[in-house]
Amino acid sequence: FFLETNLFCDNIPSEVSALSQTVTSNFFLLSGNSFGTECPTPLPSPVPSLTPTLTPIPTFIPSLVPIPSPSSHPTILPSLKPTMIPTSVPTPTPTLTLIPSLVPTSPTFRPTFFTVGPSIIPSPVPTSLPTLSPTSFPTSFPTPLPTIYCGAGSYLDGLNCIDCAIGRYSSKTNAPFSTNCTLCSAGQYNTATGQLECTVCPSGKLSSSDRTYCVDCGAGQYNFADLECVDCEYGRYAPTAQTDSCLGCDAGFKTNAIIASTSCTSCPAGYYSFGLTHNCSTCEPGYFSANSASECSECPRGFYSPNYGASTCTACSAGKYVNTVNASRCEDCAEGKYQASTGQPICLDCYAGT
Repeated sequence: FFLETNLFCDNIPSEVSALSQTVTSNFFLLSGNSFGTECPTPLPSPVPSLTPTLTPIPTFIPSLVPIPSPSSHPTILPSLKPTMIPTSVPTPTPTLTLIPSLVPTSPTFRPTFFTVGPSIIPSPVPTSLPTLSPTSFPTSFPTPLPTIYCGAGSYLDGLNCIDCAIGRYSSKTNAPFSTNCTLCSAGQYNTATGQLECTVCPSGKLSSSDRTYCVDCGAGQYNFADLECVDCEYGRYAPTAQTDSCLGCDAGFKTNAIIASTSCTSCPAGYYSFGLTHNCSTCEPGYFSANSASECSECPRGFYSPNYGASTCTACSAGKYVNTVNASRCEDCAEGKYQASTGQPICLDCYAGT
C-alpha cells in the first residue's frame, strides 16, 4: 500500500491510522497529505541574503504509529525546478545542493537533484564597507592654521609668539599671523617691545633710522618733509641741519666726505674741480692752476710745465724756446740761431761772421 500526499501535518483520519496498524508490510506513508488540518505557512526569512543555503530535507519514514490528522486545505506542491532561496552570507558563485525530491519516483524513493542559485534580493543587513552617503557626524580634518594665538605686538616664529622689538610693531590679530614685525614709519618711534602701533615724534623732531627715538637733524643732514633726517648726498654739505636739501659744493671746491659732509673746501694749486664733488682733479703737464681753480690753464709760449699738478709754468732758459702753448718741455735753438733771454718762443739768427 502506498499513500502519496502533499500536506499531512496532524489530525490524521482514524481510518488511515487503523489501516497503518493493520497492514504491516508494503505500507508506505509519505509526510504531507490533503487530509487533516492545514499545515502552517512557512514564515519568510527575516534577512534575505546573497548566499544560497540548503532547504529543509523531508524525511521519508514508513509510519507504524498514528499520525496527526492532515490539513483540510491543500498546499502548493514543491517545484522540480531550481528555486532562488535567499541566504545569510553572499557568495560569488552558486553551489550545487543535493536535495531529495518531495515526490518519490519509485517505492525506493530515489532523490532528485536541483541547483539552488543566489538570491536576487539584496540583503538589508549593513556591511562594514565604506559608504558614499554623508553622515550626520562631522569629521576631524586637520586645520592648516596654527593652534596657538599670537596677539597684537607679536609675531609667529615657528611654534612660538615673539614680542616685536623696539622701533617695530605688529597690529595683526587673526590668522595667518605675522612672521615678522614692521619698522615704524618715518616721523614715528617706539621705545618698548610688544607694541601694536608707533608713536609720532614731537613737533620739530624726527625719528632715528632705527625708529627707536626722535632727534633733531645734525650737521651733514637735512630735514626731509618733517619725516626723517637724510644724510647729505655726494658733493653736498651741511655745516648745520638743513631743510629739504643740503648745500652744493661749488666748482674749485670739494667736500670733506663722500656723504654727510659738513664742509666744503677749495682745491689747492695744481688741482681743479667742476663742483659737486668730493675730490679735486690734478692738472696735466703743460697746464697749471692756482687755488680754488675750476679748471687748469695752459702754459703760454716760452713756458712749460713738465709735471702733473703744476701751480705755475716755468720759463724756457736762455738758448731754448717753445713756440706752442701747454708745452711740457723747451727746445734748443738750431745751429746759427741763439736766444739770450728766458721764456722766449723763438730763437734769433746769428749775425754774419758770428
